[in-house]
Amino acid sequence: MSNGIGIDFGATAWRAAVFEDGRCRLAPETVSVPGERGVATTDPHRTMLRDPDNPHGGSVSRSLRLETVKANLGTGRRLRDVKGHIADTFETQALAQLRALRANLEEHLRAEIVGAAVGVPACYGMNQRAALRSVAETAGWGNVALIDESVAAAMSFYQNETEPRHVLVYCLGQSVFAASVLSVGGGQPQALDHEGSTQLGGQDFEAMLVQQVVRELLRSEKVDIRYNRSAIRELIERAEQVKIALSAASEVPLEVEYSEGLIGQAFHLELQVSRAVLEKLIAPLVAQTIALSRKAIQAASLRLEDIAEVLLVGKPTYTPLVVEEVRRAFGRQPRRADADAVACGAALYAASMYSCFVPRTGSRPAAEPMPLPREREEGPVAAMLGAGREKPVAPALPVGESEDALLTAVRRARQQLQTHGLEAGIEAFEDVLDQVREEISYLYSKRASELRQEGRLDEAQATLERGLRYWPENTHIRQLLADIHASKARELARRGFYAQSKGHLRKSLELDPANLSARELAQELERVLGGRGKRPQGRRPGR
Repeated sequence: MSNGIGIDFGATAWRAAVFEDGRCRLAPETVSVPGERGVATTDPHRTMLRDPDNPHGGSVSRSLRLETVKANLGTGRRLRDVKGHIADTFETQALAQLRALRANLEEHLRAEIVGAAVGVPACYGMNQRAALRSVAETAGWGNVALIDESVAAAMSFYQNETEPRHVLVYCLGQSVFAASVLSVGGGQPQALDHEGSTQLGGQDFEAMLVQQVVRELLRSEKVDIRYNRSAIRELIERAEQVKIALSAASEVPLEVEYSEGLIGQAFHLELQVSRAVLEKLIAPLVAQTIALSRKAIQAASLRLEDIAEVLLVGKPTYTPLVVEEVRRAFGRQPRRADADAVACGAALYAASMYSCFVPRTGSRPAAEPMPLPREREEGPVAAMLGAGREKPVAPALPVGESEDALLTAVRRARQQLQTHGLEAGIEAFEDVLDQVREEISYLYSKRASELRQEGRLDEAQATLERGLRYWPENTHIRQLLADIHASKARELARRGFYAQSKGHLRKSLELDPANLSARELAQELERVLGGRGKRPQGRRPGR
């Protein structure tokens, strides 16, 4: 009998659900793995923080939360230390977390894990999906399937529904937003289209409140904390608490105590933040999510009247303004999925394909049951996978998930061509071409990274140069190639081959003018050579 493991790539922790004996059970909190400590991203869209415990004073986060990993995984963005050198990657962070989750879950189940399904944002590109799948497989999860979070939530929420209809899944996480149009009924959700952004989420709500408080402090108290990352970090943490509290209250106090050593003077911040103020600040961001939702409906060749229901997924959807704007935009009160719907839906999806774990000998404690209504436990999917069947009948896989991502994109492009004409078809197929180029560039960059870790810089350089021929404008490949040229330039300069070093340095800056390592080396060579391209002047050695 098939069993399944589903993983929810959440905002603060990796959570797992297990489908076995016809029921979906949530693994206990002790199995979940939260974000780990690490350096922060240089992404300009996200706030960088300073860790007071770091002896080097580097720009790091107090905790590299999973929302940051989730938004940057597979994008080519890297983690840097205070000197701008590469200190870690988001893929390495995710790898360590997934390994810990697998070890915890195997100990809990007393079983060997051979497969799992991972929920991912529907707006993830092919390179991000490939990066997550590669990390999960490297972490020892065996057969890894990816399923859109919106589809997973719908599989769990609508498994008892038999009437076919179109629904909009409004999935708002801490760092990612995705709006998906699905056809549900009979326990087989079909993904029709989606829109979204990995640079829009609940943490941006908090950032708007933080910016307002910083401006108010500067105006009324003449206290400037804009460049004090420790002070900003404390303010962000408090802003998150205030945002959550305002979901149930009309006004909440915001208090932060700053010591003299932190901002140069002792200061106690106490402000009353009203829900009206917060809603005014975040209204443009909520409007962006509504616009993306309308775009998804239009891309699916549907009208607003064709959407029978709106399903809310994610903790930030508890914000009253989000609920009100969704109701106003689509003319109906939205419904809300369970907090663990993504993990449970992913477990159902995994069980429909293969058994995900093989129990070891001996007894094992039962997983904590997920609080599902009785009628949902006895729905079509549970019935097909439940106990009493030696060979359970697997439900049809959701459209867009049973196929390869590239084939799904081609199908959507053909639909655009047939529905909206030649111009729309050309634009859609150009998007497919971009996805192919992204996939190729990811494979080249992954291979080059492996070669570089083995110390084979020349082969890594040749690999990246081949990848650059496929996509000359690819920023990620250009940055990786610039790093290799900068490394070679520094080694040659250390050995005294200044002319050759400057050649690699010039190539590095041509590929990536913002490469910090190359810029630092250029300044060092300028001081050493005096800007003349010659060896340092000094006493000529005796013959």
